[in-house]
Amino acid sequence: MNKLLCLLTILSLSYTSYALSMKDYLEQAIKKHPNIEYMRQTTKSIEGDIGLASSDYYPNIYARGAAGLEGHNYNNGASKDGTTTEAEIGLRYDIFDGQKRKFNKQTELFRKSSADYKIEEAVNSFTLDAVRAYIEVLKQRELVKISEEVLTRHKRFLDKIKLKFDKGLGRLSELKKSRVDVYYLQP
Repeated sequence: MNKLLCLLTILSLSYTSYALSMKDYLEQAIKKHPNIEYMRQTTKSIEGDIGLASSDYYPNIYARGAAGLEGHNYNNGASKDGTTTEAEIGLRYDIFDGQKRKFNKQTELFRKSSADYKIEEAVNSFTLDAVRAYIEVLKQRELVKISEEVLTRHKRFLDKIKLKFDKGLGRLSELKKSRVDVYYLQP
């Protein structure tokens, strides 16, 4: 209920301060909605995960190096100190990984598909709530307009009854009833 009230307020303010169509309002609101934006960012993150899963199809190239002091103690009591440096460059590729690469990529693609559907669901839900709120605002405006028309008619009717009563042709009960009707119709 609070969400609907909030949307009604936003729609009524946007209607009075801007000349936006419903479509323009919804497009702007969807672009700026924090939950939908969060879901979009999550989808971008999943796209990065798909790239990582795809990288498993390529060989790994690595380089390793070390430099530093080294000391050795031999069994005969002698020791030798010195410096050492070493370097290694390698290429590694798993020929068979039990289809891990394939399933990792499929898992990430399914996550992306799921995230896309969640975004679509959130957009549809938000749009539906906004349209309901907009329709409610229009309905309330129409009801206010109708009630103002009814009040105007009752006031005219009261004026006619007063005039008739002042001329001595009307009844006091009609005048009192008409005044009560106008009283209850006023906002």
